[in-house]
Amino acid sequence: ANVKIVSNNGGVAVVDITDQGDLDPDTAVIEAEAYNAYYNDAYVGVAAGGDLVDEENPLYEEGLSVLVAALGEGSEAYISAYAHDGIENTADTVVCAPGEVVVENDGGDEAYIWAEAGEGDLDTATTQIYATGVYVSDGDAYIGASTPEVEVYVADDFEWSSDDGPYLDSEEGATLIIDSYDNAVDCPECDPRPVRPDCPDCGEDLPPVPPTPVAPLGVAPLPALQEIVFGQGGCPALMAWLANEVGVAVDVQVFVAGAFVSATDCQPCETAARLKAAATVLTDEDGSAMAAMNQVFNELAPANAPFTPAMAASIVTAFAGRVNDGTQYASAIEYIDAFVQYIAILNTEMGSPVADSVAYVMGKYGSDVSDNDNMAAFLAVRLQSGETFAQ
Repeated sequence: ANVKIVSNNGGVAVVDITDQGDLDPDTAVIEAEAYNAYYNDAYVGVAAGGDLVDEENPLYEEGLSVLVAALGEGSEAYISAYAHDGIENTADTVVCAPGEVVVENDGGDEAYIWAEAGEGDLDTATTQIYATGVYVSDGDAYIGASTPEVEVYVADDFEWSSDDGPYLDSEEGATLIIDSYDNAVDCPECDPRPVRPDCPDCGEDLPPVPPTPVAPLGVAPLPALQEIVFGQGGCPALMAWLANEVGVAVDVQVFVAGAFVSATDCQPCETAARLKAAATVLTDEDGSAMAAMNQVFNELAPANAPFTPAMAASIVTAFAGRVNDGTQYASAIEYIDAFVQYIAILNTEMGSPVADSVAYVMGKYGSDVSDNDNMAAFLAVRLQSGETFAQ
């Protein structure tokens, strides 16, 4: 679940006002929720490019970039990422503002900026706010994050908009960072797209993705840019394998067409080849990779021992320097890295043509891994980090 709100030239307001004539109380939200998968990842990023300024609206004033406000009975307003009900749940909420960030509740139910992850073995939640000032009103208005453990960081030199600073509500397991706008990280950016007349700063002036030609009835449509893509040696077979592998050929066609007009250097045939290489390892036709995994994890993380961060660290240490050394450790490393590489290619290069890449790959190749809790937990850590041992 991934939500990006980017205002290049102005601010961002999430406001619920309930005393507007006959309108019923409602909720104003920017929200991402991920749940019920093996790995749930929710991200909400809000980036303002200026201030909320409107001479006719007293809520908006110079110096205010992001406003979250619940005003009136029954109102509720929030910016929040929520991940839950999986083995590993990760929630990240990031707000970046060149002016003040204000969270206000005046007669409403709640107003907040929050990240929450829960109901899993490995849960992390992070709320980051970067601004010139932060103000949180009294009474059910708050900024925070929640998981089973927590670390709170507030920059020592940060100047609060109010005398006492905001009300910080963080439970154990999460990380709350409030810092200067000059130190902002993880802020969302505009995705590349054709220039829009109403938003000249929304992206590069790129040509649109060409449509797939309409085929006569009974004839399968050809992928866009066929002459460019399919004239390259073994590329037709790779593209056919790719469509069969992810099971959604139409998305593969869009990917092939988009790869040649995007700002990236990704070439579809090279991507398909690397995905096939990872899939070959994961298929494990002779069972040697899984045998190596069982041998290594029975030694380093036996099933009767609970999985802990210390156990994960010991496995990483045991794997150090073992890449391609011909042992069972090397086979296990290659197998784990193949999962990481497969998902990275789906997400970063193909734009995740399947709804949940991790759940898809685990369902396709990870049934044996899922039967071992410690093995599954360690693999989830590697998938979260995106790092391979062969790096």
